[in-house]
Amino acid sequence: MHSNFVTPPDFVDAKNHTITVVDATADQIDMLVHACRHSDQDYNVYLYNTAMNDRDWLNRAIDLSDAVLINVHDNTYRDFFDLEKVYNFGPRLLVNPRKLSYPAQYFALHIQSNK
Repeated sequence: MHSNFVTPPDFVDAKNHTITVVDATADQIDMLVHACRHSDQDYNVYLYNTAMNDRDWLNRAIDLSDAVLINVHDNTYRDFFDLEKVYNFGPRLLVNPRKLSYPAQYFALHIQSNK
Protein backbone atom coordinates (compact mmCIF):
# COMPACT_ATOMS: atom_id res chain seq x y z
CA MET A 1 0.00 0.00 0.00
CA HIS A 2 1.09 3.55 -0.66
CA SER A 3 -0.09 6.60 1.25
CA ASN A 4 0.70 10.22 0.51
CA PHE A 5 1.74 12.68 3.22
CA VAL A 6 1.28 16.19 1.92
CA THR A 7 2.12 19.68 3.21
CA PRO A 8 1.59 23.17 1.79
CA PRO A 9 1.66 24.20 -0.97
CA ASP A 10 1.09 20.74 -2.50
CA PHE A 11 -2.01 18.68 -3.26
CA VAL A 12 -2.37 15.20 -4.75
CA ASP A 13 -4.84 13.83 -7.27
CA ALA A 14 -4.89 10.26 -5.90
CA LYS A 15 -8.44 9.06 -5.17
CA ASN A 16 -7.49 7.67 -1.76
CA HIS A 17 -9.39 8.13 1.49
CA THR A 18 -8.25 11.61 2.51
CA ILE A 19 -7.71 13.15 5.93
CA THR A 20 -6.31 16.45 7.11
CA VAL A 21 -4.42 16.50 10.40
CA VAL A 22 -4.00 19.85 12.14
CA ASP A 23 -1.33 20.63 14.76
CA ALA A 24 -0.17 17.08 15.41
CA THR A 25 3.13 16.63 17.25
CA ALA A 26 6.11 14.90 15.63
CA ASP A 27 5.39 11.75 17.69
CA GLN A 28 1.76 11.77 16.58
CA ILE A 29 2.82 12.12 12.94
CA ASP A 30 5.16 9.14 13.41
CA MET A 31 2.18 7.15 14.70
CA LEU A 32 0.17 8.20 11.62
CA VAL A 33 2.96 7.01 9.33
CA HIS A 34 3.06 3.69 11.20
CA ALA A 35 -0.74 3.30 10.94
CA CYS A 36 -0.68 3.99 7.19
CA ARG A 37 2.25 1.66 6.63
CA HIS A 38 0.35 -1.20 8.27
CA SER A 39 -3.02 -0.49 6.67
CA ASP A 40 -4.60 -2.35 3.77
CA GLN A 41 -5.83 0.97 2.37
CA ASP A 42 -4.08 3.91 0.76
CA TYR A 43 -4.53 7.37 2.28
CA ASN A 44 -3.85 10.98 1.41
CA VAL A 45 -2.81 12.67 4.65
CA TYR A 46 -2.62 16.45 4.56
CA LEU A 47 -0.49 17.76 7.42
CA TYR A 48 -0.88 21.31 8.65
CA ASN A 49 0.30 23.29 11.65
CA THR A 50 -0.44 26.84 12.69
CA ALA A 51 3.11 27.99 11.94
CA MET A 52 2.56 27.25 8.24
CA ASN A 53 0.20 30.24 8.13
CA ASP A 54 -1.63 29.22 4.94
CA ARG A 55 -5.33 29.19 5.79
CA ASP A 56 -6.34 29.01 2.10
CA TRP A 57 -4.38 25.76 1.72
CA LEU A 58 -5.94 24.41 4.92
CA ASN A 59 -9.45 25.27 3.72
CA ARG A 60 -8.86 23.48 0.42
CA ALA A 61 -7.34 20.44 2.17
CA ILE A 62 -10.37 20.25 4.48
CA ASP A 63 -12.73 20.52 1.50
CA LEU A 64 -10.95 17.54 -0.12
CA SER A 65 -10.96 15.46 3.08
CA ASP A 66 -13.18 12.67 4.26
CA ALA A 67 -12.09 13.42 7.83
CA VAL A 68 -10.30 16.23 9.66
CA LEU A 69 -8.34 15.59 12.87
CA ILE A 70 -7.65 18.71 14.92
CA ASN A 71 -5.42 19.03 17.98
CA VAL A 72 -7.64 21.31 20.02
CA HIS A 73 -5.48 23.42 22.32
CA ASP A 74 -7.36 26.69 21.85
CA ASN A 75 -10.07 28.16 19.62
CA THR A 76 -7.84 28.80 16.58
CA TYR A 77 -9.85 26.42 14.39
CA ARG A 78 -13.29 26.96 15.99
CA ASP A 79 -14.87 27.62 12.58
CA PHE A 80 -14.26 23.94 11.72
CA PHE A 81 -15.41 22.39 15.02
CA ASP A 82 -19.02 21.89 13.92
CA LEU A 83 -18.24 20.08 10.68
CA GLU A 84 -19.41 16.47 10.84
CA LYS A 85 -16.12 15.19 9.52
CA VAL A 86 -14.07 16.84 12.29
CA TYR A 87 -12.54 14.68 15.02
CA ASN A 88 -10.71 16.26 17.91
CA PHE A 89 -7.79 15.20 20.05
CA GLY A 90 -5.42 16.98 22.39
CA PRO A 91 -5.54 18.71 25.74
CA ARG A 92 -8.89 20.41 25.22
CA LEU A 93 -11.51 18.05 23.92
CA LEU A 94 -14.71 19.41 22.49
CA VAL A 95 -18.10 18.18 23.57
CA ASN A 96 -18.93 16.06 20.56
CA PRO A 97 -19.02 12.35 19.77
CA ARG A 98 -15.87 12.47 17.63
CA LYS A 99 -13.16 12.52 20.30
CA LEU A 100 -9.87 10.72 19.74
CA SER A 101 -7.21 9.94 22.31
CA TYR A 102 -4.58 10.38 19.60
CA PRO A 103 -4.83 10.97 15.83
CA ALA A 104 -3.79 7.46 14.71
CA GLN A 105 -6.88 6.13 16.51
CA TYR A 106 -8.88 7.40 13.52
CA PHE A 107 -7.40 4.64 11.33
CA ALA A 108 -8.66 1.94 13.67
CA LEU A 109 -12.13 3.53 13.67
CA HIS A 110 -12.10 3.86 9.88
CA ILE A 111 -11.06 0.23 9.36
CA GLN A 112 -13.70 -0.95 11.84
CA SER A 113 -16.46 1.06 10.14
CA ASN A 114 -15.58 -0.47 6.75
CA LYS A 115 -15.90 -4.09 7.86
